[in-house]
Amino acid sequence: MSLRSAFDSILSSPKPLDQLDAWLWENLEAGVSSKRHAWNHGGFSTVETNRSGALSPKTRTVILRRVDREFRSLDLYTDVRSAKVHQLQPSEWSSGVAAEGVGGSSCRGANACWLFYRHSTKIQVRIEGHATMLGFAEEQLAWDATPLRSRAVYASIEPPGLVLPSNQPPETGDRELSEMEAQRGRENFRVLRTTALSVDILYLRPEGHVRARIDYGTDGQKAATAHWVVP
Repeated sequence: MSLRSAFDSILSSPKPLDQLDAWLWENLEAGVSSKRHAWNHGGFSTVETNRSGALSPKTRTVILRRVDREFRSLDLYTDVRSAKVHQLQPSEWSSGVAAEGVGGSSCRGANACWLFYRHSTKIQVRIEGHATMLGFAEEQLAWDATPLRSRAVYASIEPPGLVLPSNQPPETGDRELSEMEAQRGRENFRVLRTTALSVDILYLRPEGHVRARIDYGTDGQKAATAHWVVP
């Protein structure tokens, strides 16, 4: 059953709110396992303080790497030198300070938001939560499972976002690395985990838009509370 047809089926049931949380996490898990799923890629937003001291939102597309339904968490992979890492926790993460927390995550969290949407489904999902960086052991498991070509992304000498002086795009031959060469990317590889605090689901249904909100506890473990809200 497609994402949209499953949601339509829920809406026609006697108690649709009771089914929303299960539908959400079942499809997030499907997004991890299938590249064709609408939620395999999502937007990940953070907030940056710009030079004038004002808050500036930053959003980028990332791959959904892992979902834990029990802890209601979503993982992505990133380079520790990337802007999003420093926007989330610049002082502690850059110095390597870590304290084990819920679900094996480390460091104090910061606000972040995931966004999933595909035009064909007409369903938008926003997940707000606290992003933390995993400890070394879980990070290593993720690295070991990462293909060689993907590891090469983290092995670049220059950090992500560096401005280049050339009029031409950079050469990409250095991305074809041996296992030993790609291993240098391990020190830059990180896993960010977002523990969901709330979810906003908007269905742009032709016969009338439908919108719901699901709230969780601060550690993602309390029972979900769902409500209909005005679209």
